[in-house]
Amino acid sequence: MPEQSRLINGLIFRLVKKHIAGSTYGSALKIVRALDQEGMGTTITFLNENVKDQAKAKYNTNTYIHAMKQAARLGLNSSISIRPSQIGFTINNGWFEKNLSELASAAKDYGITVWLENEEGTTPKEILESCASQPCESQIGLEIPMQLNEKDIQFVLSRCSKLKLTPSGYKSERKPHVRHHDEKVDKVHAYCKDIAILAKKCSKIYVHDSDEKVLAKVASASKQYRKSLVFELPLGYSKRWKTKLASMKLNLNAYVPYGKDWASYALYRLTEGHIREIAASVLKYKNEGQSDGEENGQ
Repeated sequence: MPEQSRLINGLIFRLVKKHIAGSTYGSALKIVRALDQEGMGTTITFLNENVKDQAKAKYNTNTYIHAMKQAARLGLNSSISIRPSQIGFTINNGWFEKNLSELASAAKDYGITVWLENEEGTTPKEILESCASQPCESQIGLEIPMQLNEKDIQFVLSRCSKLKLTPSGYKSERKPHVRHHDEKVDKVHAYCKDIAILAKKCSKIYVHDSDEKVLAKVASASKQYRKSLVFELPLGYSKRWKTKLASMKLNLNAYVPYGKDWASYALYRLTEGHIREIAASVLKYKNEGQSDGEENGQ
């Protein structure tokens, strides 16, 4: 079983490695600097999961502060993106607030935005309520899922002016009785509907999606808001689509993850629908294989 687990691990990594900027910040920085020279902004994130105590949460906090310091020193157009659980959100609100306060202070000093990611099992409202004392209207940005209910959207808008739309939790309006139903068209309409609502109070809105074609359609369908939009693609995007999106004179940004804990990122950021279900099953099988090996003393 351990041998099979290693094989599966290797196969999965081959599929996602172009989307990972290596295992160290140094390797990520090389890519970020190259993208900056091309005129693209970047969002850096550290793939370090399984935070169970304050020491690990503090380590992650210091890692992100170091990333901000380096980006500012080099004059890079870059922000950072963290999962609230990385700095203690799922363990202790006190730890989370303390670490977030340090991140917000550093972000203010270095003029960099800190994005709080939308994690599965956690709502944007819960995150904002847990950082009541934080200056969310200035240095802290928040990811929100598409199709958030109206009540929660209004709450988010009352507390945060930097928002990033992600396809997390998106459900297509399936029309089985309609021949040639295009789910991507539904997704574009959903994006545009949310953008129209957010644009009333946000001067800039980030739109994150791993499908370049969807982003191009969103840009074409929301021309009145185009100057307010930043389109974010994961690292490893198609060069052909990069050229196409650049020809549309869009504000482009690359999401640049680095670190060894790439499995969760690959599952929740790079897969959707049935593909995600398959990936989850494969990763579960891989993890079970590792557990069996440990139990057998291998």
